Amino acid sequence: MLARRSYSRRELEDKLTRKGFPGPAITVELRRLERAGLLDEAELACAVRRAELRRGVGRRGVAAALRRRRLGEEP
Repeated sequence: MLARRSYSRRELEDKLTRKGFPGPAITVELRRLERAGLLDEAELACAVRRAELRRGVGRRGVAAALRRRRLGEEP
């Protein structure tokens, strides 16, 4: 799943839940991915911001893109 694009923690959690994985297994896997450096929300947020700014999107558009990607949300 991570080979195609980066996901936020919440995006991955939702995706795995929809696929029927049990909650405790999802939590363990998300922690493993974070420890391995494969799930870095700060870096993803910076990448989303840069991509939106390159497209000419303003501050509100960047904020909307971050919300769509579920970045900065509390679990």
